Amino acid sequence: MAAQVVMGEGRTQAQNATWKKAEPVIVAGIPTSSLIGSIFIFLMEEVSIVFDIGSDWCRSGPGGRNNPTLAVPTVIGYQAYPENPGPSNPKKRKIVGFSNLHLLKQIPTEFPIQRGQITNWDAIEAVLKYSYDRLGIKTENHPVLLTGFLSNPVKDREKLVEIMMETFQVPSLYIGNHAELCLFGSGFLTGLVLHSGSGVTSITPVCNGRVKNLSNKIFEMAGLDVSLLLHKALFKKEMNLVSISQRYDMDLAKERLCYVSKHPNQKESVIDPMSNVPGVIVLPDGKIITLSKELRTYPDMFFWTPQHDVPNLDLCSEVIDTVMKCASEEQATLFSHVVLSGGNTLFSGFPERLLWELNAIRPHWVPSEVVSRPNRIYLSWLGGSILSCLSTFNTQCLTNKEYQETAQYVAL
Repeated sequence: MAAQVVMGEGRTQAQNATWKKAEPVIVAGIPTSSLIGSIFIFLMEEVSIVFDIGSDWCRSGPGGRNNPTLAVPTVIGYQAYPENPGPSNPKKRKIVGFSNLHLLKQIPTEFPIQRGQITNWDAIEAVLKYSYDRLGIKTENHPVLLTGFLSNPVKDREKLVEIMMETFQVPSLYIGNHAELCLFGSGFLTGLVLHSGSGVTSITPVCNGRVKNLSNKIFEMAGLDVSLLLHKALFKKEMNLVSISQRYDMDLAKERLCYVSKHPNQKESVIDPMSNVPGVIVLPDGKIITLSKELRTYPDMFFWTPQHDVPNLDLCSEVIDTVMKCASEEQATLFSHVVLSGGNTLFSGFPERLLWELNAIRPHWVPSEVVSRPNRIYLSWLGGSILSCLSTFNTQCLTNKEYQETAQYVAL
């Protein structure tokens, strides 16, 4: 599911002035009772830049802030130059950016991240370059923290390091774990991160700030699957996965009209207020579509709902199975800190449904709590923003000098 609000691209003069000041920033949205909730974070002279690269959006901005200052669609278009020499050797330019959305809807496009995996590195490099240009900063002047990847094979991490060090010449780099940063951005060091974005849904236990890799789960069922089912039901044909118009139309319909049934066995409208909202929406091209209640509750697919003729994930059982695989002394804290992250968790009724099911089948000796922060669409970015301002951050980074020395050693 795409982000609900797109940040403005570029910065104002006032924002430029703010960058130059080393003023304390209090991170909002974090409970004061947490370990990091009352910490004052000071901007470094060479402020770090935080990039959160997702399947739909690349969010970026200076560390120490509460929100990313820029959001760029993670999609690239290819437009032929007027002096195109012919089909045998076409010359094309890359089109990137929300300001070019009107062009992207008219030309061939590509989404370079599929199911949490990068499939086109040139496209990712173009998105990063565009982001740097819009931020108006010199790449060699600012350390970088990267996050957003749910699956990080070693070769992918090595490629990311290569691009940032050689193409952008950043002074230092840290690649953060998505789940760890989501939890950090929520104000906890131990908890269970349930993330559901466009391409994948994941359940990741984190204890004392470190992921328990043997217990985490990743499912290839996410917001894109809701869109595919919705488009097929509405238009009686498969959605074109490389059509930015079709994908954004379905995102708009989902965000405005779809919801999760809070209590699927009860039909009273007081239980699900969204059911009283008319299921009609006008798409950007002027087309009017109407969604029946069955279509509007397609996001129920994330929970066990047999009455729908759609796949089901049964998130609640998967959460419980994940927690029970962890050490017994960790289970109570994990159940009490189930942190939601990602666009699909913004569906009305999602947190309530998860809590209702957890309370119904969880072990009786532990309480459960679902943490649904209003800013959960970019929790990993916020966690990176906090981490990049800690006094220990620089010691955790790989410097460009260290990278170059290693590269020379390998070459020998």
